[in-house]
Amino acid sequence: MGYQCVEFYAPCYHWTTEYAGQVRAELDELGIRCYSTHNGSKSFTPDGIGKAIDLNKALGTRYTVLAHPGEVSGLDGWKRVAETLNTANDTLKGNGLHAGYHNHDAEWKPVGGQKPMELLAATLDKSIMLQLDVGTCLAAGSDPVAWINRNPGRIRSVHVKDWSRKRDTRF
Repeated sequence: MGYQCVEFYAPCYHWTTEYAGQVRAELDELGIRCYSTHNGSKSFTPDGIGKAIDLNKALGTRYTVLAHPGEVSGLDGWKRVAETLNTANDTLKGNGLHAGYHNHDAEWKPVGGQKPMELLAATLDKSIMLQLDVGTCLAAGSDPVAWINRNPGRIRSVHVKDWSRKRDTRF
């Protein structure tokens, strides 16, 4: 099909390290890389980060991406998301990995006069990848090209969807 890389979603957290190694061997045989995984919040907690590191290292990834922060209330809530990611990134860096953040439409809607994505970009360590979901960025009325240009080198992965700004619906 022409795929050169994949990103596994949060259920991979339930894999064993041995199984992740088997998956990596199969990917290697197919010539496919796994540069990042799309993770639930547990992967960024003191109790869960060790397993996330082991799985990501077995898969040969570079980034452990937070797929969704859960319910976030106000700018202080978004600041706590950034603190959690920065703390986790310190642990990940010591293991040859980095954190990443995947946006949804809520991050593009102003809260207290500021877009949460702008707050995150400003407060997250610069080694934390900003994974851009182009569809939700467009749906919220933001410009993904302008976002990439304002954050050079930070967007190392994108999720691309069929999306129409005119109809604001997915195909």
